[in-house]
Amino acid sequence: DLEGYPISPLISHSAHKWAQPEWVTVTMLLLSHGEDEKALAWIQGAPTDRVRADALLAYTRWKALTGELTSDQLVKLVASEPPAAKTRILSDAAVFFASGGQKEDAKIVLDVATQQLDNLQGGNEFLIPAPAELLNYEIPDPSAVLNQILALLALARAQDAVGENDEAWNIMQRALTLARSIGPTPSALAARPHDQNDVGADAL
Repeated sequence: DLEGYPISPLISHSAHKWAQPEWVTVTMLLLSHGEDEKALAWIQGAPTDRVRADALLAYTRWKALTGELTSDQLVKLVASEPPAAKTRILSDAAVFFASGGQKEDAKIVLDVATQQLDNLQGGNEFLIPAPAELLNYEIPDPSAVLNQILALLALARAQDAVGENDEAWNIMQRALTLARSIGPTPSALAARPHDQNDVGADAL
């Protein structure tokens, strides 16, 4: 932290780690010096959707905590962001507003976040390739799926914060289902040695 600028309490997040912490740090340093436009420009130059969403989340949290960002302003700020980033940032703000007793503001941003659900893709369970296919197999890039999982987890947390417990549980289940599309499940991995025993070395 800079002397006089306790940054960590403003941007700490118990739910996940930043993809590139240095990108978030520069954003906060610019904000601490009142360079809002430069901070936004820096955010837009982020190398990936995940890094940009991280930095924008930190930006909006700072602005909300300092009373410089209303729910309506936040909705406009993230209007052009991808659905996953929009859901994640608005859900995070909903938790903040709810914790401060700003129920109407929490409802506004949570409603918009929930509207993004139809724009988030589903995922099929990861299937382990046959042994002969593994030689040329390329593991799909999980970045887009991870972004959506983060968004769903943030949404579930927000729904729980406003008392929508059943909805939060359903979203958690959706996030778990999506997570299974990234890699093989433990049960599928456990079954693999049995497959080799059943078909023999010829399968290789």
